[in-house]
Amino acid sequence: MMPTQLNMGENKQVPRVAQDVAIPSRAQCREFFEEYHVPHNVRVHCGRVHRVAVVIATLLVAKGVELNVEFVERLAVLHDLFKMIGIKEFGSGAHKGETLSARQIDFWTEMKKKFPVHNETEVAHEIFKDDFPELAVALKNLGASTVADSWEQMIVHYSDFRVFKNNVVSIEERLLYLQNQYSHPPSWWAAYATHVVAIEKKIFEILDFSADELARVVESGEIEHVQVVP
Repeated sequence: MMPTQLNMGENKQVPRVAQDVAIPSRAQCREFFEEYHVPHNVRVHCGRVHRVAVVIATLLVAKGVELNVEFVERLAVLHDLFKMIGIKEFGSGAHKGETLSARQIDFWTEMKKKFPVHNETEVAHEIFKDDFPELAVALKNLGASTVADSWEQMIVHYSDFRVFKNNVVSIEERLLYLQNQYSHPPSWWAAYATHVVAIEKKIFEILDFSADELARVVESGEIEHVQVVP
């Protein structure tokens, strides 16, 4: 899917998720990681994206942006819950040096048979659509090359883009990695980079620090962080 332009107008033009939508508890999120046998390195990545997203969301709220921080938290925590569905050779590429237990191998072999044509975000939608419909749609939307449906989705999409494994990196560094992993024409990558930069501009024109300072702010501990990923 080719990225499209975000609405870069006033903050009120960006939709937000209602405060009363159904979302899983933190305890349920922890249980999902066990139920779906998520590999250790994917858990670590989800935990870091969660931390970055919550920091950004909390600071935006402090600046008067209306959004659902709890929804951001759950969306960030669960964004790669089904990452294994699309990985053909675990232990190579970004997962080099990582291993799976026999139980994890068996579980994901069966999951790939159950969902032979779905990508990871489509599986998330199928799993959660009945109990958590808004979250299911948001998770599915994260699989698109453009996410502009709400502040919550933009924040998690951007946070995921800024995190490589367990580190907060620049847009340029993350983009270089993705270009080496996925085959798209240069025009596609140029449009996608423009899309991510637009989200970054939207966020940091409100906050009191620059995008280059994101790692420092996340690590400063100024924003309370509750560990959700087991």
